[in-house]
Amino acid sequence: GKTVDVDIKVSDNPGFNALKLKVEYDNTVLKLKSATSIGVAQNMMFTTSQSSDTTPYVLVWASASNVTGDGKIATLTFEVVKDTTAPNTAIDLQCDFCSDQNGKNLGAKITPGKVTIMNNSAVSVQTPAIENPDYSILEKEKGGKILYWWVFIVIPIPVIIVAVIMIVMLIKRKK
Repeated sequence: GKTVDVDIKVSDNPGFNALKLKVEYDNTVLKLKSATSIGVAQNMMFTTSQSSDTTPYVLVWASASNVTGDGKIATLTFEVVKDTTAPNTAIDLQCDFCSDQNGKNLGAKITPGKVTIMNNSAVSVQTPAIENPDYSILEKEKGGKILYWWVFIVIPIPVIIVAVIMIVMLIKRKK
């Protein structure tokens, strides 16, 4: 029934404006109570999964311009499940995307975290971190091409607007 705060940190930040993380944890050992955007990312638009009962739990940040600086970007507050027998449990992160304002996927090295439990109370926390973006690894994985995910969102919007205008004009002409 004790609570523990787990901070997520970023280091060697080249500047990002979009970040989507999936947080994996054992929900038989920990129950997520809240997720808060803080520090470097506190002024970014922030949204999370609707249910804290499902894993992975998704955290998404967005901003019109790059956010730079190193430090905390989120605090996750967990409750240790009563009667757990686990001596420790991992807090893993997956980075779905991390891009800058030019749409360049930054890639990220993730360091997992861990909560050590003694007598059903949290006694230590190893903080997960996002660090050392490595463009060359991402480019090799994608065959030398950088995936611009935002193209699939930005380009269809004007096409849809033009289609709606054309349909409205055709309907008015028929009348």
